[in-house]
Amino acid sequence: MCVPFEKNMEQRAAINKCGHYSIVLVAGLGGHPKGTWLAADGTLWPRQLLPDYVKNIRVLSFNYNNTLKGSASQAGIEEHAEDLLIALFNAKEDEDEKLRPIVFVGHSLGGLIIKHVSGRVGHQYFIHLTR
Repeated sequence: MCVPFEKNMEQRAAINKCGHYSIVLVAGLGGHPKGTWLAADGTLWPRQLLPDYVKNIRVLSFNYNNTLKGSASQAGIEEHAEDLLIALFNAKEDEDEKLRPIVFVGHSLGGLIIKHVSGRVGHQYFIHLTR
């Protein structure tokens, strides 16, 4: 299993003080990795508005097969959680990124996938938000 986090808590604390975060968006059943997060005026709010309030963030959106058939089964959710972990591991480009805290934002089925990810790795590595 890929775990995309270092366990050096001193380095993690130094990165946290700088306010470097990764925001990971996980859309729900039938959602779209970008369309789910669009405001009525076409603003992709996580990417266009959040940086005005939270500096040094990186916004990622997890793209997965979230159609009705097979996605919402227990096996499907676990497979999506594993795919999300692998995607996060592959998205880490340097050592500092491995230490960035991750803020998850999930909608519907996305929240269940996030729950499975946090259960596998441990809550101490996540700020877990669902709507």
